[in-house]
Amino acid sequence: MMKKDGAAMADGSEYTGKYPQHVTRQDLVDFHTKKTQALLDCKPDGLAVETIPNLEEIGVVCQVLRDLQEKQESPPVACWISMACRNGKELNDGHSIQDALEVIRTFDSDGRWIAAVGVNCCDSVHIASLVQTLADACSNYSLSRGIVVYPNSGEAWDATHGEWKDGTGTTDTEFADRLMEVVELVERICKKRSAQEEGVGVPKVVLGGCCRTSDQTIAALRRRINAWNEQSN
Repeated sequence: MMKKDGAAMADGSEYTGKYPQHVTRQDLVDFHTKKTQALLDCKPDGLAVETIPNLEEIGVVCQVLRDLQEKQESPPVACWISMACRNGKELNDGHSIQDALEVIRTFDSDGRWIAAVGVNCCDSVHIASLVQTLADACSNYSLSRGIVVYPNSGEAWDATHGEWKDGTGTTDTEFADRLMEVVELVERICKKRSAQEEGVGVPKVVLGGCCRTSDQTIAALRRRINAWNEQSN
């Protein structure tokens, strides 16, 4: 998996993608086209375009992924787009995640160019609400697109002292439990829809951890996944 570079604010606040006024949409298209083409030329198995904080840039990324892959003779690369969200309903720039999903569907209505969508680097307390919106969209449009979810630790940053605040954030067990709750949520939503309408399946769900999660966090998640698989069988 090859990964694009990211950006952060100097004061530790969440990045919103608020560019200077002289930066046009075409500037963003050119920027992402150059980097994405370089990555696609390496023939990766997959491409994660992640932590996208605003609506316009989501549209730009969708356009670039579609246009570049349409020109390729080889099959499309499995690409996902994951969004940075400030709460359970909104991107970091304040637009709704529902608006973002509509933009993605406008550029790729059937999941040909964008294999999965999701959220990352947000507090895990928000993921149930966000994933419900993602699962509803997949089931409503009978999409085969997967769902990716990899929140951060939820710790608070002390910009004055340049350090993370002790006692903030979630425990590894809570983190793992919240992620498994969204797996069950996706399954429940999509199975309910499939009982009402043919062609609706349960999408693949990719789980992980973003900033300040650790190998212990992932180990706790792995144990919960193993337990869930045993119960399902």
